Amino acid sequence: MSTRFEHVRIDIRDAPTGWTLAMFSKVAEINPKRSLSVDTEYPFIPMDALSADSPRVTYVERRIWNHSNGSKFQKGDVLLARITPSAENGKTAIVDVETGFGSTEFIVLSPKKGGIEDDHFLYYAVKFDRIRNQAIQRMTGSTGRQRIPPEAFDDIMFPVPPVAEQQKIASILSTVDNAIQKTDEIIAKTQQLKKGLMQQLLTKGIGHTKFKQTEIGQIPEEWGVRKLTELLDEPLRNGVNKNKEDFGFGIKFVNVLDVFCPFIIDNSKLRRINATSEEVDRHRLRSGDILVVRSSLKKDGVAYPALFEEDSEPVIFAGFLIRIRPNKKVVCPPYLLHYLRTERARQRLISYSGTVAITNVTQESLETLVVPIPTIEEQQTITSILSILDDKIEKERTKKDELEQLKKGLMQVLLTGKVRVKVN
Repeated sequence: MSTRFEHVRIDIRDAPTGWTLAMFSKVAEINPKRSLSVDTEYPFIPMDALSADSPRVTYVERRIWNHSNGSKFQKGDVLLARITPSAENGKTAIVDVETGFGSTEFIVLSPKKGGIEDDHFLYYAVKFDRIRNQAIQRMTGSTGRQRIPPEAFDDIMFPVPPVAEQQKIASILSTVDNAIQKTDEIIAKTQQLKKGLMQQLLTKGIGHTKFKQTEIGQIPEEWGVRKLTELLDEPLRNGVNKNKEDFGFGIKFVNVLDVFCPFIIDNSKLRRINATSEEVDRHRLRSGDILVVRSSLKKDGVAYPALFEEDSEPVIFAGFLIRIRPNKKVVCPPYLLHYLRTERARQRLISYSGTVAITNVTQESLETLVVPIPTIEEQQTITSILSILDDKIEKERTKKDELEQLKKGLMQVLLTGKVRVKVN
């Protein structure tokens, strides 16, 4: 029996000339019947293989079908994650393999003759905010395990263009998606290049021919090794802890999520917190300070560092962070940050961390971290080389953001018919 959701009826009520306004379940097949042979191996698509940003399935496994262990699909079907938080995150993809099955937490949608006939158009229709948000509003189940029921599509209206327009709209949006994918590939390749270059520069340096063995491995003979505590201008400091009623007004502050950034913390995105003058004096950040995640729900998030650069107004930092204030006569802050982000340093600090409900790293663990120290001049040269790659990565990320905004805008006007496409 179909379930109705009258309390959240938010329909797209108008259809352009030549388009048909219909219930979504009338213009696409919802969980269509598919036949698989028992004890036979088929392609299997897990939830992790779906992206929130791309129509492509990122990988496919092979598994044995045994009657009731997944959602059945065929090539051209669209997979929609139905369970929280994957549904809210927008995980959706077009199946590009022959008949198979996947996670039980998929809703399978299939093109339908006389309705949405183009599989790529169906994908974009499901990804469209006005459709996806309505489906999410119709979730049922307990908090944390809510799911979009298949019946949700019985109560969502959608304007369907003729097939030729469907194909043209899908082609335009696919062109933007292809550009986004190529940008992602450039970012990934540049990040990989930087990772290899960091390994080379932070262990071999520039132009050295003689090396020595140290407690952190082989480094140039001219370099020294120092504990982090010897590189500080001031002692390490934890941030300020505040109650939830203090959030939302006051001065800028850096929270844990702000540290998970490309390199430099984006001050324009910082939230505000109510702080006393004593708290501001004690926790105010300076340009060149490095903030390290002290406590993280995920183990690989602990001890992650980022660089702070001066802002036009005071900025403080949250209690789940530790401030490193480097002595700039001994170590360049960008050089130290690059080292703290190396796999060697990350693994060392993670190994020092303790876990109860969350993973924590202590000031004492940070202080004992050993850092290779070239001359200031060589540190600056290393930083300059790596900054070239950082700039390229940031440029590509900006390009990707622009493409995603373009795609969002195109979906708003093309999928509603506000802008009509020309069809030959």
